[in-house]
Amino acid sequence: MDANEQAVGGSGREVVRVIDQVNLSELSSAMTRISEFQRLVQARLRSGLDYGVIPGTSKMTLLKPGAEKICMLLGLRSEFDIMDSARDFESGFFQYQVKCKLYWGRHVDYRRDGHCKHQGNEIPRP
Repeated sequence: MDANEQAVGGSGREVVRVIDQVNLSELSSAMTRISEFQRLVQARLRSGLDYGVIPGTSKMTLLKPGAEKICMLLGLRSEFDIMDSARDFESGFFQYQVKCKLYWGRHVDYRRDGHCKHQGNEIPRP
């Protein structure tokens, strides 16, 4: 049995292909909508403001303003709670643990914890 098949019934030899259960027209439409959304996002987000390379890293990263724009496009509302923090202004040490909740209407659609810290008197700038 390959990855696109699953057995039906305990001892029976009947096999159902998962791909046979998918409405290909609906799947094609969904993929088109995803591509359109990606083009819209790419056209609206600006390098250095919405996404960019964080100093000390080598990969592009979605920054908070860009994430907020994507949330607005999707009709999501974000809520942030600081779960824990440590701040020492003299040494320049800052650490935060933050929980983010994304709402679609009144329903919590997504929850995620984040953690960041910075050591030093100067904040690195691009």
